[in-house]
Amino acid sequence: MDAIEHMIQGNAREIYIATLYFDTCIFKEESQDAAFFIDKQKIAITNHRKELNFPITFDNGMIKKEPLKNIENFNKYYIKKYNFSII
Repeated sequence: MDAIEHMIQGNAREIYIATLYFDTCIFKEESQDAAFFIDKQKIAITNHRKELNFPITFDNGMIKKEPLKNIENFNKYYIKKYNFSII
């Protein structure tokens, strides 16, 4: 958990990667296949929201065009299913 909290304090790319990892952990929990559980209330994306509106380029050349839109969609699900928000 500390790793995710550390990553969401990083740059926009790290925040996006941390969000994808967090969502994967949620999926594993829902499918009853999680090796550990995450304290969902500790995740909050407060930094670099402006930068997340623009494309992110990864080291391998892959580009995510609208990362904040992805994060907002995850957030809608978390609010509906778990009653918490990450943004």
